[in-house]
Amino acid sequence: MSVRPWESAPSREVSLRELLRRLAEHGASLREAQVDMARAELTRDVKVQVRRLGAVVAAALLGLCGLQLLVVALVLGLATRLDAWLAAVIVSVPLLLAGAALLARARLAGRAPFLENTRETLKEDLRWLGTQLR
Repeated sequence: MSVRPWESAPSREVSLRELLRRLAEHGASLREAQVDMARAELTRDVKVQVRRLGAVVAAALLGLCGLQLLVVALVLGLATRLDAWLAAVIVSVPLLLAGAALLARARLAGRAPFLENTRETLKEDLRWLGTQLR
């Protein structure tokens, strides 16, 4: 098991200059590790969202084509009993309301935490640094 430099107690013979140098080195290493972790997490999150978006777009296009054909069939069916414009209005209003409701629901459900692991690790590091500086 390796000992982390920041966890070992400094000896009394180490100068303040040496301690500050070590602190700067470890801070730079920590910063680089945080940036690498954020980059990896961001890459992963973006890839997941792009795949999700591609699937949603494909499903939406296919669904739209099918719905258009059903709406045309419904309007043509109603147009045999009513005026064509009235049949189109009767069919389109509920569809527009349903679309607005689905859009509102998707906007609420699509908000996922962004860089959650990186933010949590940064908070932990700041708490640790605060305890070290006391």
